[in-house]
Amino acid sequence: PHPQTDELEPGVKAARKFLADFPNDVRSILLAYEIAQAYQACGRSEDAIQAYQDVVAGKGFSLPKGEVATTKDETGESPAERLERLRMSATYKIGEIRFAQKDYAGAIETWNQYIKQFPNAPQWTDAQQGIINAEFQTGVDFIAEEKYDDAVKIWDEFLVKHPLSPLCRQIMFVYGQIHY
Repeated sequence: PHPQTDELEPGVKAARKFLADFPNDVRSILLAYEIAQAYQACGRSEDAIQAYQDVVAGKGFSLPKGEVATTKDETGESPAERLERLRMSATYKIGEIRFAQKDYAGAIETWNQYIKQFPNAPQWTDAQQGIINAEFQTGVDFIAEEKYDDAVKIWDEFLVKHPLSPLCRQIMFVYGQIHY
């Protein structure tokens, strides 16, 4: 999942061939996820998002048939449990990538999906905080672009939705700076 740049394409090609030849293999689920990790590690965000979406959709692999799908292996996890865990992680990581791309609306949408779809997920709280950070950062970007009215509109909504957020102090300070 962390290749050198020159190893990425041959590695992904070999991984995709394995997935095509052995889609029901118990290792296929993790391999599909590792393709996305490799793209992300090499800074290929759009390819990583697509590969993570493939994991979420179950594209290019499937659970093994029969009781193999629910039998725990040496890691203590069954293929079905692994798939669910990796689907959660892939969804969350899509949000992270979109946030890094400054696609705050896309990040918020993805994290809202994560929260609704996986209410007991390990990164549920992080997704909630990610939404708050994305809403705040939208205003920061408007300030950087000197679109003060747009920033104030976004942040007025933020203050109503998140009155106890520690970020409110920063917003109020910036409001003073704008008027000054």
